[in-house]
Amino acid sequence: MSRGVTQPLASIAEVRRFTRSSRVPSCTSNAAATSSSSSSSSQKSSYESSHWNERYEKESHEWMWTFTDEENDEIELALRHFRATNLDVMDVTAETFPLSSSFQNKLLAMRDEILQGRGFAVQRGLTVGRYSNKDICTIFCAIGKIMGIPVSQNKFGHVLGHVYDLGNDPLSPSTRLYTTSAAQPFHTDSADIVGLLCIRNAPVGGDSQWVSSVRCYEEIKRERADLAEVLLQPFFVSRKGEIPPGCGPTYEMAVFHEVEDDRTGEKNIIGIYDRSFIDAAQTIEGTPKLTSLQIEALNYLDALCVKRQIEMRLQSGDIQWLHNHTTFHARSAFKKSEFPRHLLRLWLSPENGIKLPDAFKTRFNSTERGSPNRGGIKIKDDVKLVCPLEP
Repeated sequence: MSRGVTQPLASIAEVRRFTRSSRVPSCTSNAAATSSSSSSSSQKSSYESSHWNERYEKESHEWMWTFTDEENDEIELALRHFRATNLDVMDVTAETFPLSSSFQNKLLAMRDEILQGRGFAVQRGLTVGRYSNKDICTIFCAIGKIMGIPVSQNKFGHVLGHVYDLGNDPLSPSTRLYTTSAAQPFHTDSADIVGLLCIRNAPVGGDSQWVSSVRCYEEIKRERADLAEVLLQPFFVSRKGEIPPGCGPTYEMAVFHEVEDDRTGEKNIIGIYDRSFIDAAQTIEGTPKLTSLQIEALNYLDALCVKRQIEMRLQSGDIQWLHNHTTFHARSAFKKSEFPRHLLRLWLSPENGIKLPDAFKTRFNSTERGSPNRGGIKIKDDVKLVCPLEP
């Protein structure tokens, strides 16, 4: 397969220009200026968030790929070819799910923009209504495998995840919140790229938010250097029961890392964060209690994420892609309904991921680019990777 790039959503240069100048939801150059009162600060935050979402809508042609009728037909033909092989979804490849070179190159262009620039992209208009769950899982995995290697999302070896309310208790420190209807705070997943395919959203709630973690760090460093320094130091983080062999129930990890890119020489800011996992670690015996300064730093970061967030409501057939190292993402709570909210999730290890700090090996297992062991949850040797078709 050619590794060239055709039909980009926007040029890499244009994406770099956008992300370097406004790497986060920001509408004015003095957006971080302190206000004279908490009331005026709240008004400004509301204005900035609203103004950014307007800008985000106007520029959607740069980051949204709407499938054409021809592209949906091509996906349908590739799916028919795969069905005839009688293979398991785990065995889908570019050969068993044959998309054209132009389609594959367009996927690679989107991936490169996610990794090298904006940090997010959305594909819209996949005709999920015509397909079975197995078909949708096959299509999603086929698209994902062109962009990278899917990695395990839990100790059971599931490389295809189902974001679905299983009725688990969101207040339990062992619960992973994507299995509930509760809001998920801003966080990263344990992979370079996370993809979410919306089969069906909730009628009320379940909206997606994301924010540039890079710009958040830069703003904290400018406004509260003392808190930025705290966020560069390790916190104890719970594994929430996903404990690799030879490891304990917690590990230590800073929220932000300064890393020199071995290809460009530039200093990158890389984030890895989930407040719920840090809070869960506090319930585990032997974990040092958070200091008042650590709590202040986390609260400051959480508030800034909300202030700078982009918000989007996923539609059936949307696929949202995010770069975990430069963005944080969140989800609002949703109401249960007769037809439950259901999203599919992939964690991908691409061949051209950015350089990661050695500290990431604690969570990512490996920092080698394109490795099947970079990211995901480490599984036991006797556990096989699988693609479950149902939650």
